[in-house]
Amino acid sequence: MAYYGKLEWLEKIRVAKGYSQDRVAAMAGISQGMYSKIELGYRDPTPEQAASIAEALEFDAGRFAEEGRMRGAAV
Repeated sequence: MAYYGKLEWLEKIRVAKGYSQDRVAAMAGISQGMYSKIELGYRDPTPEQAASIAEALEFDAGRFAEEGRMRGAAV
């Protein structure tokens, strides 16, 4: 399994809101396991997953693309 580097900024946003990974995953419509892999840096989100996570945590989904962390994103 590839490792792309932990998304510490994503974890900080989630923790600041007091949300568990499970809660964010449910809000975003993805499994907790997938959310964990994205946050820990083992998977980059698809554009759809990035948009769903960003909506759940109330930030601009473009942040994933800016960080070069979205599969299929032109950066």
